This record gives sequence, C-alpha cells and structure tokens, in this order.
Amino acid sequence: MLVLARKPLESIHIGDNVLIKVLYIRNGVVRIGIDAPQSVRVFRGELFHEIQVAAEVIPAPMPVASTPPLAGLVRERTARRTLHRANLPGTVAIPSH
Repeated sequence: MLVLARKPLESIHIGDNVLIKVLYIRNGVVRIGIDAPQSVRVFRGELFHEIQVAAEVIPAPMPVASTPPLAGLVRERTARRTLHRANLPGTVAIPSH
C-alpha cells in the first residue's frame, strides 16, 4: 500500500486518466474529488461491500434480501458521480482515451 500525505487542493494521479484531489479538510473529515472516465468504476468502501454481497461474491453478514439490488446501487452511484463531477470546484478534466 502506498501512503501519501496531501494538503487541500493537492492531487494524486493514477495512471493516465484518474485524478484524486483533496478538496478540503473540516472537522476531521477529508472531502476528496475523483475525476475518472465513465468506464472506471469508483465506489466507496461500504458501497463496494454491499455490491459484492448483492452479487453473492462474499458471504452476507445479514440476509441478502435486506440489501438493495445491484443494478439500483450502480445507477445511484453513477447519478451521484455525474452530479458531483459537474460541481467539483477547480477539478481538472482529464481527456479519456
């Protein structure tokens, strides 16, 4: 695991087309922006776990029926990502190849 320290408005590039930028730090919470092509799937850790459970990749800690369907989670995440991508201040657009 690579561990890096970043200050607000500093960024990290992953490959040729993914940019992670620290937007601000407030009350111990770090707000980051991720700029990546639509083909790159980006999930919060807990959401990724729910998706794996829904897809039955890993055993569920609770009944699978209580987790949202996989398609709904992906649609919700994609809609949020599109909305946030349009509203990130100072985000540098990286052209997709």
